[in-house]
Amino acid sequence: MSDESFTTVGCLAVLIAVVIVLPLFLVGFIYSPPTTIAFTIFAAAIFRYTWQDWKHFFIDSSEQSNNYTRNSKAITPVREEVEVITRMLLGNPDLDCKSTKGNKLTIKESIDIHYKRLNKYGRSEYDGDMEYMGPRGGIYVYTARGNRSYR
Repeated sequence: MSDESFTTVGCLAVLIAVVIVLPLFLVGFIYSPPTTIAFTIFAAAIFRYTWQDWKHFFIDSSEQSNNYTRNSKAITPVREEVEVITRMLLGNPDLDCKSTKGNKLTIKESIDIHYKRLNKYGRSEYDGDMEYMGPRGGIYVYTARGNRSYR
């Protein structure tokens, strides 16, 4: 599904919740407050344990980096920190450039850094493995026996 369809589904879910569920909740509360309160607690429990399954309908994936959400107040400092980390990683192919919560890089940013280092230095470490670029552009690692294993 595209991002537009996720946004559309999220908007429809909110619209259904406001137009149908909210009036039913209010009517139910008028006729039977204890039942409505019990239902609210039950619905909150379901919401809490199923949020991971459907949060992608409401949260834009470009705002997430390895389960670390960049909130709107911290976008500028995070961007500056990512630029510093990027410059540091581009200058040294022996540092692991895998994206983690600690370095705040997105997966796309870390892959881009990895390929830039392969093109510049002919080698780059990613996810604990030193990868090399051959003369014709093939990417390989050395096995324990010293043979090349192309990826």
